[in-house]
Amino acid sequence: MLAPGREKCHRLWRAAPTGRNLEGMSDAYVVGDPDGLSPLLAELRDAVARELHAQLALRAERLELADVPEAAYQVTLRIDELLSGLVSSRGRHSPA
Repeated sequence: MLAPGREKCHRLWRAAPTGRNLEGMSDAYVVGDPDGLSPLLAELRDAVARELHAQLALRAERLELADVPEAAYQVTLRIDELLSGLVSSRGRHSPA
């Protein structure tokens, strides 16, 4: 079970699937203009942008210095979800 603040943040992040615009966010960050980035780096950038957007929305668009460790932790969880999803999807498509 997530702490109350984390639950709200988790719902905000889950409500924004990849490729869709988050309210107040430019499509360039969600849809991705790779700017020469590899597909993996573009996905990582998008996951970080979505989580930072959720963290700022949770904190009235202001991230206090004391909140940085929690925000970094949440970003780390999103990256872990992204990388875990990539590993598991590759495992399903590997030749037998």
